[in-house]
Formats: sequence, C-alpha cells, structure tokens
Amino acid sequence: MKSVNAKVVRVLEWSGFGLGAAVVGLLGVCGAVVIAVSDTAPMMFGNRTDVLATASADGPQFRFAVLGDTQKGTTGLRRMLAHLQPEGAAFYVHTGDLVSDNDGGHYRLAKWTLTRAKLDTPMLVAPGNHDVKGGTGLFEKHVGPMEVAWPRGAVRFLIVDDALGDPPPTHRLEKRLRAAGEAPIVLFMHQPPWDVTSESFRVTPGFEDVVALIRKYRVRYVFSGHVHRYRRLEQDGTVYVANGIGGDYEHWKLGTKVHATVVEVNGRAISDRPVELEPSHSVWDNIEHLALGHVAETYRRSPIWTWAATAAILAGWTWLVVRLWRRARKKTA
Repeated sequence: MKSVNAKVVRVLEWSGFGLGAAVVGLLGVCGAVVIAVSDTAPMMFGNRTDVLATASADGPQFRFAVLGDTQKGTTGLRRMLAHLQPEGAAFYVHTGDLVSDNDGGHYRLAKWTLTRAKLDTPMLVAPGNHDVKGGTGLFEKHVGPMEVAWPRGAVRFLIVDDALGDPPPTHRLEKRLRAAGEAPIVLFMHQPPWDVTSESFRVTPGFEDVVALIRKYRVRYVFSGHVHRYRRLEQDGTVYVANGIGGDYEHWKLGTKVHATVVEVNGRAISDRPVELEPSHSVWDNIEHLALGHVAETYRRSPIWTWAATAAILAGWTWLVVRLWRRARKKTA
C-alpha cells in the first residue's frame, strides 16, 4: 500500500512540475512580448489629419480597399494586407471591430499587427461596436475622431458612426452629404442599414431616414461590416456591400474565409470586386494576442491579486523543483 501511495505521489509531483513549468514559461513568454512590443502606431494609421491629407492626394484614377471585422484574426489581417499590397491602393478603410475588446491591450495589439504588416498606406477606421463598447475614449485616443470626411479626385468619402446600432443623427448626416455637392459619395459605416439576410432590399429597422438620405443624395456606395458575411446588392442606384470578415472567426469556427473589397475609381466611374483568401491562424499571433490583450490587461486591472497569484505559483513551483532535486541527489548518493 505504501509503495502504491509513493508512486501516486511521484506522479502528482512530476505532473505538478510539468504544469508549473508550462505556466511559468507561458508567463515568461507573455512578459517578454509585452516588454518587446512598442506602443508606437504605424505612421499611416488612424483618422488623424495627416493620414487624411495623404489619403486626399489628388488624382482622377486610383483604387482603394475596404476590409473590417479583424478582432482576433490578426493573421488573416496581415495576410490580406500583404495580398492587397500589389494592388497599389491609395488608402484602406476598415469598417470597424478592429479590436475584440475595448481596452488598451487590444488596441496595442492591433497597432502592433499593422506594424508587423509594414503598413505604409493610409488606413482609416469606422468605429465598430467592439471598438467602443464601454466608451469611445480609447478609440479616439488610438484611432482619432469617430467621424471623418475626405476628398480624392472627383469622389467624396465619409465615415459615420453607427457602431452600437443607433443610426447617425439625420441632421448631421444630411449636412455631411450636402457638403459633397455633385461629387459621387462613398459612405462607410459599421452596421449595415439594410438586412443582409434578405434576398431583396429591406431597410434595417430604425435606419429608414438614413436610407432616405442615401437615396436623396444618390450615394454611390455604402460599405459596412459587423455581420461577418460578404453580401453585395444594388438598390436605387446605390451599391450596398457588407464586406465580410477581415480575419476574425466565430468562436472556434476557424474555416471562415477572409474578405476584402477592392474599388477602382476612374473619374466619376466606380467599380468594385471582392477579394477572398483561405483562413489562416498563426500560433505566434495567438500568443501575442494572449500576452497583449489578456495577460497584460489582467495584471493592469487587478495588480494585487494577479501578482499575489504569480508569487504563489512561483513559490510552489520552486518548492517542488527543490524537492525533486533533493530526491534525485539522494538516489545518486
């Protein structure tokens, strides 16, 4: 009976040693990632004045690309940007849900992903519900204003805020649309003003006035995200595009393809084509997400408890290592 108990104790000790080594090692890797990653944003990222100025450079012929809903899918975002680079886009527009959680760690992760992707083309961002859930402060700090407008060539571009499902105030939207004059308008918003699950055009409840303004001012394109599927539909001279997932995935449904839309502008003529990539998920990207978005945030939000738990884990694992080492020395003595 004693020998059986001794075997059980040894198994438990070695199991604890292995588990402790894994936890300590993972914490060490996460800590190294947090220390190594800079909080500097790519030069061409955000809704800042300098980025808008670059995106507004003149030229009657150009192309731009639209993507969104990246959240956890940082590998898909990097691969899509690499795939789009030969297109020579004048700028990118992200239709929201850049981050999976509205905290400093996830914004730092998003900016680091774009830095790793060597983003050197302006990227503007429409606010998504994940980006501003709990407050708009971090979006405004890391990205910039919630709503922006800029011209390029004969076209006028406009990002409006409907991140949490509330339609933008019609008086403010109409003022912005009217300011475009006779120019073709391309509108970006996170949540679609139309029901993407319907085969025919149906207005999202509450967005009736928004769609009426889209018709009144003959908006040429309306791009949105949020619904995690690609859909395209033309109605009353307006092309509505739900641009699909830009890297994110639903829970553990890892097979979701990555989408973007490339748009060609030639004077007042505008055309679009979808881009689709097979999904991919890097182990290292997920470690970075864990380190920056979760481990570091846990230490920041609950420092007393997390550091106490860390000290307890280290103390317990160190005690177990010493115990196993002494037992090994006795056997070899």
